[in-house]
Amino acid sequence: MKFSRTLVVTSIFSLLLPLSLLAKDHTAKQSINLQVFQPATVAGTTLKPGQYKVEWTGTGAAVNAEFKLNGKTVATVPATVSELTKSSQPNATVMQTEADGTQAITEIDGKNQALKFGTEAPTANQGAAQ
Repeated sequence: MKFSRTLVVTSIFSLLLPLSLLAKDHTAKQSINLQVFQPATVAGTTLKPGQYKVEWTGTGAAVNAEFKLNGKTVATVPATVSELTKSSQPNATVMQTEADGTQAITEIDGKNQALKFGTEAPTANQGAAQ
């Protein structure tokens, strides 16, 4: 009797463990690398040229994206995370030319996710900032 109970508990545990490992942890910090070649703005903050690491936690419409340059946070901006329906070229950046001629970052695509900034639709001016 004790053996069969142990066998049942072990069997249930061995079935549930792989499922728990497959569950996605939405609280894990995620990141995308971004190379900025010329000054650009994101949500009103000007970014200097350089190699940035953009980090965020969570999914959906209410995330804060941190732009880090040399390990130091230089901007924290609201963003929306969306799943891409097809794989994108990693680190592809969508830019929009503002009325004053400056370039604004409106979207950064990772392999399977996109970070979107602001509510305006981007113009046809798209480029990969790698």
